[in-house]
Amino acid sequence: MKKGKLPPISLLKLFVVFFKVGAVTLGGGLAMLSVLRHEMVFGRKWLSDDQFSEQVTMATSIPGAIIVNFSLIHGFNTRNWKGALFSCAGVVSPSFVIMLIVAAFLSPYFDHPLVVSFLRGASASVAAIIAHTAFSLGRITLKSKKQIVLKGALTMVAVIISLAPGIHPVFAVVVVGVAGFYLLGAKSCAQGQKKGAHSD
Repeated sequence: MKKGKLPPISLLKLFVVFFKVGAVTLGGGLAMLSVLRHEMVFGRKWLSDDQFSEQVTMATSIPGAIIVNFSLIHGFNTRNWKGALFSCAGVVSPSFVIMLIVAAFLSPYFDHPLVVSFLRGASASVAAIIAHTAFSLGRITLKSKKQIVLKGALTMVAVIISLAPGIHPVFAVVVVGVAGFYLLGAKSCAQGQKKGAHSD
């Protein structure tokens, strides 16, 4: 599969894959990313690791739920607006239906010892899945010692800004995002433009 070129995917397959991920994953968007990577990169081979990482970066850089943003981005890249609609509907539908069922029938049982024990166990597994997702994405994006140093430094800056009293966390995103663009992104864009000029 060539980088930057996504294979043609039917609208039904988009819906089914995102529906399955939304139905079986606990822990929200970050936990879903690990399942999505396994499904799209290793299972169906719709994306390469680099393509998956790029779409995750885009999904986390814009407001909204990560998994919804990812579904819209991937669906639009494969089948334009129809693909975005089907992918988003697929990933949102299970949560919508499950929440209706829980609200209607299961809410009185939340204090039951068995339910509490299950939720505690599930929270531990979710933490493990999120940690695995962070490790997997980090291994994809950190390809050189320079990137490890720069991204590690940017991460520390973001943590320090976020912990500072009276400063909104959005400020950390903006500052680190701009710094990351000039330190990492601008050079990559220039290299891509040079390659495009040589190919022409």
